[in-house]
Amino acid sequence: MLNEILSIAEKYVDSAEVYYLENNLIPINFESNKLKSIESKETRGISLRVIKNGKLGFSTTTDLDSSSFDKLVKNAIEISEYGPEVGWNFPSHKIESQSFKMNKKPSLDYMIKSAEELINSILDEEKETLNHVSLNYSSTREIIMNTNGVSAHREYDKLSLTCYSQLVRDNDIFYVYDGFSTRKTEINYSNLLNKILFYIKKGKAIFEINTKKLPVLFTNKALGSLLIPIEPALSGKSVLKGSSYFKNKLKSKVFDERLNIYEAPLEGLIPLHFDDEGIPTQKKYFIKNGILESFYYDVDNAYQAGVKSTGNGFRTGLSEIYPSISTLIIEGNDKSFDEIISEIDEGILIDGVLGAGQGNILSGDFSVNISQGYLIEKGKILGRIKDCMIAGNTFEMFNNNIKYIENKSHWSVSGNRKYPSILFDNMNVVSKK
Repeated sequence: MLNEILSIAEKYVDSAEVYYLENNLIPINFESNKLKSIESKETRGISLRVIKNGKLGFSTTTDLDSSSFDKLVKNAIEISEYGPEVGWNFPSHKIESQSFKMNKKPSLDYMIKSAEELINSILDEEKETLNHVSLNYSSTREIIMNTNGVSAHREYDKLSLTCYSQLVRDNDIFYVYDGFSTRKTEINYSNLLNKILFYIKKGKAIFEINTKKLPVLFTNKALGSLLIPIEPALSGKSVLKGSSYFKNKLKSKVFDERLNIYEAPLEGLIPLHFDDEGIPTQKKYFIKNGILESFYYDVDNAYQAGVKSTGNGFRTGLSEIYPSISTLIIEGNDKSFDEIISEIDEGILIDGVLGAGQGNILSGDFSVNISQGYLIEKGKILGRIKDCMIAGNTFEMFNNNIKYIENKSHWSVSGNRKYPSILFDNMNVVSKK
């Protein structure tokens, strides 16, 4: 099928690349402790990029009948007439295919039973909770081919489980959210269960605080909200546009010297040996010991910058290529989570916020509502705080305000981000009462 498309395209263009995506998804959803829906979704489609007379064209289709291939090629050629000029060609790297399939697909009954057991385990301890659980099994297959000899595929299965537990008492509504992803058929939710129950129990006691500057400990889950400005700032595309906070700062100190931020494509839930352009991926430090070491690029932006692609050209579904990070890891090595808590005389723990990404992403300024926040006094988590906001600047915080970095990093729900908890000094905590 893909060879046929390339054969048609070669008659009319200088070079071509075809990408095939097949995804089968089974989402199971429980709402308010009861099974709400079971679905089965299938996505299959093709995207085509062509270079003709030095211009790039792009088209997609979900019609996989061979009679539609001529139209797919024709559309890409027509778009290329108005497309951007490119001075590069599609890669010619030799890349190895990869497979991360489960030994056995989980049965529907097993998935439903696992979700029910999780809910019942929460209800055994917290009978008043309303629990919303999503358990998704997905199987994905991708193929990349071009007229310069690149030909590879990757296939993988994964299970993702998320749990949103809500506690409603009088006029107070409180929730705890967490989850994980795995490539194993067996679903082990014990760690998730323990975290959900811990924060529910702590959240029952409510404390008021005054507006003041306090030490704030962001859990690995909440830390992602602070990192929203950092990923685009590390993009070579942002540097080319002049919008990156890190422009003209390469090889300069930008963050606390204890901080390391790097990409490790082979260490995530789905190891990625190549990007969606067929470029081999590589482990690379963006920030090492606080020093800005590098940016990330796809083929097009690398050409414009006069450098080589770093293997960061990825797609969302059948979309066009866009530079992005596959697996981002942050590491430090100060103290354990419990040791950090024990050293806080007065402060707050944040496990979730609302409004992340609505600040000034380019400058790093933010102001968000604390959705899951807890008061810490004399090294103990006492209970929950309500109606509070937190404000600051991400870049300044990571450069000048870090007190401790947890000595262990933890995978995100998606399995492609791995962060520690970080304690920041003197943050503006605003009480709305």
